[in-house]
Amino acid sequence: MIADRMRAMTVAGSSWPDTNGYIYNEGEYEDYWVAGYVNHEDATFSKETGYLFLENWRIGYEVGCVTDEAVNLTNFNYIKIYGTGLTYSLYTFSVDVSGLSGSYFIRFHIQATEYYASLHMIASSVRMGNCSVYDAITTHWLMSTQESKIYKVWLE
Repeated sequence: MIADRMRAMTVAGSSWPDTNGYIYNEGEYEDYWVAGYVNHEDATFSKETGYLFLENWRIGYEVGCVTDEAVNLTNFNYIKIYGTGLTYSLYTFSVDVSGLSGSYFIRFHIQATEYYASLHMIASSVRMGNCSVYDAITTHWLMSTQESKIYKVWLE
């Protein structure tokens, strides 16, 4: 049960991740997320009412956000992400983290190339860096979108 795993992992006085595994939930815990790697001022990260917003309209640019504190992934199997892309169609992505133990920063990046834009999720002991800098897990989804609104991020 997620709540049991969370109780076993929660540091005294800490409520993040919460008992349901959320590390971001429609504005809740936004203080735990900060700007990550940005390689140009036209690529932006912002905290909006109810979502984390990544926007990148230029080929070759990249923008990211990252947890301000490392998250202990030892007792979890998945990080799940719920959000929308440019077309406003909702998506839910899962990343298998069952092979990881210890604490990792969670990063999201939007990277644009000549052919596509993609959303990357990275778990790494490296807090800052572009989407090719990681030491644990990276995955990306081709979304044909230059922006992403992330409403929820949770652990299962």
